[in-house]
Amino acid sequence: MRKKFDLSIPRTELIVHIISFIFGGIAEEAIFTGLLHEYLKKTKLPFLLNIFIVSFLFSLAHLDFSLAFFGIFIVRVVFLTGYYFYPSLIFFGIYHTLRNIIVYIMYI
Repeated sequence: MRKKFDLSIPRTELIVHIISFIFGGIAEEAIFTGLLHEYLKKTKLPFLLNIFIVSFLFSLAHLDFSLAFFGIFIVRVVFLTGYYFYPSLIFFGIYHTLRNIIVYIMYI
């Protein structure tokens, strides 16, 4: 059963979480999209293979031993396809950060 939104969380804990979401989302995008995806593009791997490798590794990094793995994998494939057409780490970093914050609020 989901808990109600609880505003009684200690302020410092909330600040730490928000900071970790901001830097975590940006760091993950920089590592998986900015470094790994771009490196694999230079190796001349087929586009789909590149996307599947990066998406798989990204999903493994978020593995919580549930079906969420497949959802994360699919979202990552969509993201990397979008990155192919709109190569901006800023856009995807902001989206990733906002998504982390929304998921956190949902589970408070």
